[in-house]
Amino acid sequence: MISVEWGLLKFSDIDFLKKVRKTARTAKTPFVMASITIEQAHVVKAIQCDMSEYVITPFQVRG
Repeated sequence: MISVEWGLLKFSDIDFLKKVRKTARTAKTPFVMASITIEQAHVVKAIQCDMSEYVITPFQVRG
């Protein structure tokens, strides 16, 4: 699994996701993107690039 916090990379997270999907070894690896905000255009673009999950942070786990 690859987990990325949106906005913390020194390069575009969408470009990174595209590279992951184009590489045969990692093409099927689950890709989870976390973000403190929801920007619809960003989420849509990530989904179009085959992102596995989008997590809104911070979140609280209830047991």
